[in-house]
Amino acid sequence: MLTDALLLDDGRDPLARGVALAMLAQQDPAYLPRADQALRAVDQSAPETGWILVHLAEARMSAGRAAEAGEAAAAVDRDYFDREDLHWRSVRMDEIRCAALLRMGRPREGAELAERVCAELAVRGDTDDLAPPDLLAEAALDLLSGPDAGTGCAVLRMLAGSIELDSWFPAGLVLRIRRGLAECDQG
Repeated sequence: MLTDALLLDDGRDPLARGVALAMLAQQDPAYLPRADQALRAVDQSAPETGWILVHLAEARMSAGRAAEAGEAAAAVDRDYFDREDLHWRSVRMDEIRCAALLRMGRPREGAELAERVCAELAVRGDTDDLAPPDLLAEAALDLLSGPDAGTGCAVLRMLAGSIELDSWFPAGLVLRIRRGLAECDQG
């Protein structure tokens, strides 16, 4: 459907084109260069550009491009999404930034941002339809086998203390988190 919309694109709505390409890049990273090009073609000062950025952040993270995902997430105008009653998008961008920092070897900054994300989850998780913080959980789990295992443990504990894991994650991820927490308790 999105690819059909691109075929019909007459160039009059570069924002819609950018959003469509960024959404396609979430499914197929081969679209990332075209989505990046579409982002450069729109007015960067317009808050609506955030629609491209949120999908690019997700796509870049899925493609293993943590630094670029973090940059896109940081560039999103959170006030715009909050005004549009889409606070969950702002929290998701914080989560992506956090996961990116953890993956880029910046554990102190990542842990600080994880505290903010977990606080949002604890206070607003059920009422604001926040997205499951799977990227944060995966990044924390990946840290357990390296020199920043303590940070991974701290983030997993924050997550487990802020949400009901079984309600937020698939059973397989819950099992991995619980095993990770058990390792943390033994270490």
